[in-house]
Amino acid sequence: MPEQTEGELAIAGPFPKELVSFFQSGGPKLLLVKGKTRVGKTLFVLGLAETVGPTNNCFIVSTKPPEPGLNEMFPWLKVNEARDKVLASDAPPQAPAPRIIAPEKPKRPEEAAKVKSAKDLLKSILGDIPTAPSPPEPNETAAPQPAALSGPDLGNLKKTFGAKEPKEIITVYKGVSAVAPASTLVVLNRADRLAERYGITLPALAQLLKEDLVVARNANVVLVLEKPETGADTMADGIVTLKESGQGDDFLGQLELNKLAGLILKQPKTMYNLKGGKFQVLKGMRVWG
Repeated sequence: MPEQTEGELAIAGPFPKELVSFFQSGGPKLLLVKGKTRVGKTLFVLGLAETVGPTNNCFIVSTKPPEPGLNEMFPWLKVNEARDKVLASDAPPQAPAPRIIAPEKPKRPEEAAKVKSAKDLLKSILGDIPTAPSPPEPNETAAPQPAALSGPDLGNLKKTFGAKEPKEIITVYKGVSAVAPASTLVVLNRADRLAERYGITLPALAQLLKEDLVVARNANVVLVLEKPETGADTMADGIVTLKESGQGDDFLGQLELNKLAGLILKQPKTMYNLKGGKFQVLKGMRVWG
């Protein structure tokens, strides 16, 4: 049961202050956000992106269809989607195709005679006319084609995914590399389903993103999950769980800060709602036990 605390919950925007401090100090982090469907995980991560900002340095990958009204509540989403389409279409330049020179058609006898007569006339006036150099022969050896995966270093990604090319993650790599060393926020919504789509384990995906994005490129990474047991808890710097409290007619949820590395959690559990399509913790409300 939520009860009134002696002091109000310390908040930063719509979130507990500890969670915001977690991202704003001590270097980039890997955060797991767990919860069943319809508890507001998407609104949670979008609100978090606005709070820790800047939103133009946020990259989102989602396996779920777009929810109606999100672009109106979060206008920056549309701008970022347009940016990501440009990144995704930035194909490596292809080697130019060899120029094919068509053989000259033989001239008819009367045409050849006219040409010879004209050349003889010019020669009598100007003397010998230097001939133009012949065009170079086309190189029969094909120029090496650029690799399908280009831009940022994708060696670890290739090792993890094998012959498969996760285009949405490659787009994120391009975007993060483009703004590095500036801090970025990468959100994989339903990351467990994304891993299943490509036939890899969630721990393998989490390890890849931690090495390539968190450690190597100064990116905060948030993996949104629907399964409580992920196998990736030990490599995460933070874990948050969202639950539905089920009290009253309006939605009321419970936020649990299960782990935030380097921080002492004074109030690990608190209540939240989703009024107006935004995630908001409730000041002065605490869950005991």
